[in-house]
Amino acid sequence: MDVKSVLNELGLSEGEIKVYLALLKLGSIPVSKIKEETNLHRTTIYDFVEKLLNKGLISYVIKNNVKYYRATHPNKLAEFLKEKQEHLEKILPELNKLAKLKKEEVKIEVYKGKEGLKTIMLECLRIGKEVVGMGIDDIYWKKALPIFIEQYQRMLKEKNMHERILTKINPEYLFDQTNTHYKFIPAGYFSPTSTLIYGNKVQIVLWEPSLTTLLIENKKLAEAYRKHFEILWKQESMIFRGKEEVKSVFEDQIATLKKEQEYLAFGIPPSSDVWVDLFDELCLRLGKKQVKTRVILDERAKAQIKMSKKHKLVKIKTLPKEHMTPAEIEIYGNKIAIVLWEKELQAIVIDNKKIADSFRKYFELLWKIAK
Repeated sequence: MDVKSVLNELGLSEGEIKVYLALLKLGSIPVSKIKEETNLHRTTIYDFVEKLLNKGLISYVIKNNVKYYRATHPNKLAEFLKEKQEHLEKILPELNKLAKLKKEEVKIEVYKGKEGLKTIMLECLRIGKEVVGMGIDDIYWKKALPIFIEQYQRMLKEKNMHERILTKINPEYLFDQTNTHYKFIPAGYFSPTSTLIYGNKVQIVLWEPSLTTLLIENKKLAEAYRKHFEILWKQESMIFRGKEEVKSVFEDQIATLKKEQEYLAFGIPPSSDVWVDLFDELCLRLGKKQVKTRVILDERAKAQIKMSKKHKLVKIKTLPKEHMTPAEIEIYGNKIAIVLWEKELQAIVIDNKKIADSFRKYFELLWKIAK
């Protein structure tokens, strides 16, 4: 079967085919070399290059202020139009022979549009190593690649790959948290530029003004980005201010606790009754995960006491006002949250196993004397 006719069936114009095959044959080259190989006019080459970039079939590297274009691996064509898979498989061996892809060191590659982003994400899966990310707002990925992003999450599970993601407080959308693990950070720590690190590569996604993905391959740079990520990920304490940020702490509790673990809370004051609906939902969601809950409330927190009694996995005790403070303590996993129910609502989250265990011991002492 003729290679050019099949590529034409896949939706490539004659000019795009000439440029694409030239890049497969010659590797990373500037426009001047494309012109020599194809005999196309320079201005039309730029038009064909732009179309191939948008289809995710080529990328470019900047060397000495000159763009060097290269074809992505021919397997990308199978992702480009799956309904043409049968024809494509017949010509892939010939294309692979022509490609002779070189293992040259690539500093920076630029991918444009949705197909370019998809190409990089598939490469990330092929590498098969843990992915860490900063400044990730999953709603952008969901809007840009609604179908593919569901496939990506399934492939994470199939390959048993894991992601650790630093995202903003109260996100609109989160991935399935089986293989993607989140930490929610206050607005002051959050950057809207999506950065993923895997292997020796750093992927930076610029969503505006047009979707552009930068792929940087450099071991030292990737290690530097990874160290910066780990500092934020392992940060033991963070302060959350205001209603919206404090609400995100409760989302973190639901995400952190696993089946048959225990959620403990004490010092719950009557001022928290204004959030009784939120805590009702918290108990409901923890119950669905079969998380056991024990809470010690101020005897004056009438709404909280009444609500807690509805939930089978919630056990409650009370203490008189003389033993209470404005600070509520919540213990979950290796974390504690100190919620200050004052004029400016605040929460301090500490991620430290020894501190969490010491608060558990204190909780047990209070549990014995509470009624």
